[in-house]
Amino acid sequence: MRSGLDVDGLSAFVSVALGLAITRFTTLFPTPLSHPLVDVAQLGAPMTWITLVISAGLKEIYWTGFVVDVGFWSLIVYIFLVTVIHLKSEITERGKKC
Repeated sequence: MRSGLDVDGLSAFVSVALGLAITRFTTLFPTPLSHPLVDVAQLGAPMTWITLVISAGLKEIYWTGFVVDVGFWSLIVYIFLVTVIHLKSEITERGKKC
């Protein structure tokens, strides 16, 4: 049987891994603030962390925005996982009482 620390550690690891994946996924679509008329695409959500100048083929990565994005999405996933685990344990305990 796993202790609470193991579940929290696993949840943290999974949330960071999924946070990285979601952060990478958000670069597939330009943000609404991109400027397509001047060939500049800004990628990443909620923070823009990649700026592309399409005509020149230049790419600039903003590492602070990347870290904020990973932290944001990891926190969202962690809250979701902890909520699901908590609800699952409550349902299991209620089932044992009946």
